[in-house]
Amino acid sequence: MTPKEAKIKSIERKMEPKPVTVAGVLVVRQTDLGGIEVLLAKRLTKPEKGRYSPPGGKIKKSESERDCASREVWEETDLKIDASELKVILLGKQTFTRSGRVYVYNGYVARWDGSMGEPINKEPKKHEDWQWFDLNDLSILKETEQLSLAAIALLDAYKYKTETGRIFEQDFAADRLMANSLL
Repeated sequence: MTPKEAKIKSIERKMEPKPVTVAGVLVVRQTDLGGIEVLLAKRLTKPEKGRYSPPGGKIKKSESERDCASREVWEETDLKIDASELKVILLGKQTFTRSGRVYVYNGYVARWDGSMGEPINKEPKKHEDWQWFDLNDLSILKETEQLSLAAIALLDAYKYKTETGRIFEQDFAADRLMANSLL
């Protein structure tokens, strides 16, 4: 490689967006009739504005992925979830084509019980009120493009983990995720 080619390659590398590491949590609860509900809220901000999404956000430099997941649930919903009780369901790299950003997305599941209290919207400028959705009724939200890519990824990972007992590990792009979702 010539020095000029090396310089061009270096500039191209610097121009690529740096991945942002985030953690999301699928909070689930069992209904009195034995069904499963998941906690989602409609986002009011980009990149997934207008779509239902689970709690989650960027990992701070000084915290672990689990600590980030626990903190984000509390910051957004007021539900206290011990980081050690979070179960890993998704490890992957997700490219959000809607925003052109690359996210290293780590997903967890947390089981809600009544002792945690009811979720409240602590960030009303970022999303609407939190709602419980029946797991079996979410395909209509996906079909009408009302689910965020993070929600689809976590719901697929939860279904995969429930069916196989294994963690969902994948490098997936948003367009493939939409087309090949298990929902």
